Amino acid sequence: MSAAHVAASERARLADQLVEIENSAKRRDREARRLPLDRRIAYFRLRELERIYPRRYGLVLPDDEAGRGDLSIALNHIVFRSGDVLAKMLGWARRWAPWLPEAEARRIAVGITKHPIRWKANTLGLRLRLTRKERTRLGIKTIRAFDMTREEGERAWREGWNASDESGPAPTISPTASPRPNRGRLRASVAGRGSGGGKTNPP
Repeated sequence: MSAAHVAASERARLADQLVEIENSAKRRDREARRLPLDRRIAYFRLRELERIYPRRYGLVLPDDEAGRGDLSIALNHIVFRSGDVLAKMLGWARRWAPWLPEAEARRIAVGITKHPIRWKANTLGLRLRLTRKERTRLGIKTIRAFDMTREEGERAWREGWNASDESGPAPTISPTASPRPNRGRLRASVAGRGSGGGKTNPP
């Protein structure tokens, strides 16, 4: 098989994975609609983390301190969902950190269920080093950029809550993605990109 065919196959595989992520987010959206707004923040934030992480790492978190830290952030949002949160945390860890042994993932998840962290918008933005430019490009609404002023951050937070309350979480793939993404469109998007050669108070 030629290098071109291998590259095309890899882009198609990535597109399929993006579809799976988007479909999972849509299922969470349906779950979130039954909850009060202060509980839905966990769903909104997880969608936004799933937009930030692929842009930085690809579709798997790195097996290092940064990857483990970002895994912990995600799990500390999943813990505030409804249902069997331990199973949901373990499932998310398998998908995004397949290098993490199941026993260690369980130990981390159980610890989080006992002592969860509620991230504030500004603290999380600082921890992620989310810039204003990245925030705008990815359509992030509920995490403040660390290079925003306090006034700008408060205004962005209010606007993010209003937008989330009115229209629900933003798409996972990109700020301009279709609300009903199809596999062909995502394949084309991935092909196009490839062708160019801490504990806090409640939010």
